[in-house]
Amino acid sequence: MLYMFFERSEELGPLPASDNACLLTADLDGSGAYSVAALAGRQLLVWCAKPRLASGFSDCALKYDLLEDPVTFTVISLPKMTTARDFIAIVFRNHVTVVGLLAVDSTSLSSIFYLPLVSSLKRDAREVAILRQYCTMGTTSVETAELLKALSHELHQERRTLSELSQRFLSLPDPSPTDSKAEQYPLQAGLFQSAGTVISNRARLLDNYTNDSLETIQDEITCVETLTIEAFDSDAGPPGKVLVVGTMCCFIYVYSPGFTQILATVKIPECPRSIQIEGRASRVAAINEPTWRGTILAGRGSIYTLRGSSLAKNVISFGSALRFVHRINRAIFAVTVGNKTNDLLRLTAKGKLDFVYALPCTATHLSAVQIDLGRPFLGFALALSSGAVAFVAETGVTSIIHMQTDSKLFTCSHSSLLFKAFCFSRLLSPDAHRSSSLDTNTDTARRLFGIFYIHQATNKLLHLPLSPNADFNRCSPDDGRLALQDRQLDVEQLGPGSLSLQDKILPLTDQQEVFKAFIASRAHAKAMVQATLLAMAQDGRDPSTTVTASTLQAVASIELAGLNISLAVTVCNMSSEIALGSMLIVNTAASPLKLRVTQAHIPPLPPGATIYRHFAFTVDEALLGTIIPAHNITVLLTKPMGKQQECGNSLLQEILAHIPELRL
Repeated sequence: MLYMFFERSEELGPLPASDNACLLTADLDGSGAYSVAALAGRQLLVWCAKPRLASGFSDCALKYDLLEDPVTFTVISLPKMTTARDFIAIVFRNHVTVVGLLAVDSTSLSSIFYLPLVSSLKRDAREVAILRQYCTMGTTSVETAELLKALSHELHQERRTLSELSQRFLSLPDPSPTDSKAEQYPLQAGLFQSAGTVISNRARLLDNYTNDSLETIQDEITCVETLTIEAFDSDAGPPGKVLVVGTMCCFIYVYSPGFTQILATVKIPECPRSIQIEGRASRVAAINEPTWRGTILAGRGSIYTLRGSSLAKNVISFGSALRFVHRINRAIFAVTVGNKTNDLLRLTAKGKLDFVYALPCTATHLSAVQIDLGRPFLGFALALSSGAVAFVAETGVTSIIHMQTDSKLFTCSHSSLLFKAFCFSRLLSPDAHRSSSLDTNTDTARRLFGIFYIHQATNKLLHLPLSPNADFNRCSPDDGRLALQDRQLDVEQLGPGSLSLQDKILPLTDQQEVFKAFIASRAHAKAMVQATLLAMAQDGRDPSTTVTASTLQAVASIELAGLNISLAVTVCNMSSEIALGSMLIVNTAASPLKLRVTQAHIPPLPPGATIYRHFAFTVDEALLGTIIPAHNITVLLTKPMGKQQECGNSLLQEILAHIPELRL
């Protein structure tokens, strides 16, 4: 199934040993071909795209060493560049280092500049007074904790929170009653003897305190994102990306091009953990206009929304911890983390729960996916701990791919196919793709999209180019809403090294666990359909009734890729009932373009489900070199009616699909 979506994997190279790693792609030389960058430990490695848009990447990586551990990195733009290109912003706890190529033909990475991003802030005076009173032995640790809890309620009314220091104080135990009186209180500056002492209780947390350490908070960066500005340099300039950061002190900062100033500052009630930005700002001066939207995961499980640089009033809160949050148009998806269950939730913008998808295992990484050439797809990819990748669109889960290859590197079980880092990315810009299609001296077979990931066991960076015919909109064989619950029933491990039947058979306990998951998922799907049919029967309705015109909705679009022309039709069940089978009929009588297949069957769809059908046009050789004027073709959504001689089709919807002028 893997090679239905991706081509053969390519190994780029090994990475330094590190606990954490992250990936991104960037157009470092402005050619339109994206290089891949990996941040592993205290080293940045970049595999550059081959010149002249040739397929593949350089054999050796460019390296840049760091002096401290980074938080993360992202891609930004710099103003007044002769050739518009990307730079890599490596973000540390309170500063940023911008790295890139000094010139488009440079053969090494250079530090462009270093800049502090956040500074110290004043802690609330009431909080300082409570902590100072404990440090001077005016109150015990128990009394201090009670005072901080009372202050926390007051700050909550003011839409504020205690500082990180006080929150950590409340999470630690009190000193032991057997300790001496001096050990039950913080040791003053100069009396603290060992810097390596373990912070085991509340007193040790405040050891070596000073008035400055109590009054000030050193803010730290917790998450980053980029915002695209259409007119980056000037009102007529090219688009570029500016940095957006979230900090431990609950601030969101939007920086100007070149980091000359802070364009916007937003205070939120909780510490942000991740930011996702949709849309664009038209120009630097219009940063406050609501042309862009930010979705923020904060605290343990709160979701905030930015419209422009203003914080929206609606807040979605969860009692359980959330690992990821991603918004697709009007749908918000959240991934929960639990001891026994991991779920993917689909919510409305106001927080109403639409669906719950039971994840078979933990989601380790999330990467946005936007495919605008070939088979369009907008959504995200979830990398699972089992080694599978789930693709999610606005309507829900559409495809699940188990990352199995025939390489000797991956002849291991699903449980060991873990991702240390994961990234779905564009490989070629739209402008570069258009120019390469017209230039006969370039490799037009270069792939446009792909997955990069670091294999946990081998610590190597690998690349999977997306197949030209891949379509992530196609639902899995089971209902798309239940696809994540449907685990493949593998009772044999057919590795190339297995020579005997005994080697192929999985242990009995493993077979039982897989079979239990298999039965549970099928039972859930059966229960959903039976519940719908039972509700219809109890209301006195015939469950076998045919669909009505208001039940199904179809949308058609034309896709052009050179001489490859296809018609994509999306059919969605907009009702709260199961929609029975229907038929798509395409009428091309008035078009010089013809279809080999003009009909497609639409199976019964559960409520809210979406299905896609694609029709490929054939171009007569006699038409080559001619111009076909713009015209429309008709797409009919029908339902079968009648029996035997009286059978026919009843029209549900008629759509005109517009084909633009074609120069063949």
